[in-house]
Amino acid sequence: MGEVRVQYNAELVDVLDVAEFIPTSTIYFLHNKKLWCGNAEMALTLMKANGFLGGMFLDDNLNGCGDL
Repeated sequence: MGEVRVQYNAELVDVLDVAEFIPTSTIYFLHNKKLWCGNAEMALTLMKANGFLGGMFLDDNLNGCGDL
């Protein structure tokens, strides 16, 4: 188990493809100014359906949002 950090990507708007590649890590989406938190929440739902056991942390993305 480890962690993945996706941060400071000025043009990142979609993270749904991440759902197939992160089965057990903690993932952070930080300081991605165009990433809508709803998109990250959909990715988390898909990840959990695929056996994701970690957590997701969101901070300072488009419109802000809390940790999931």
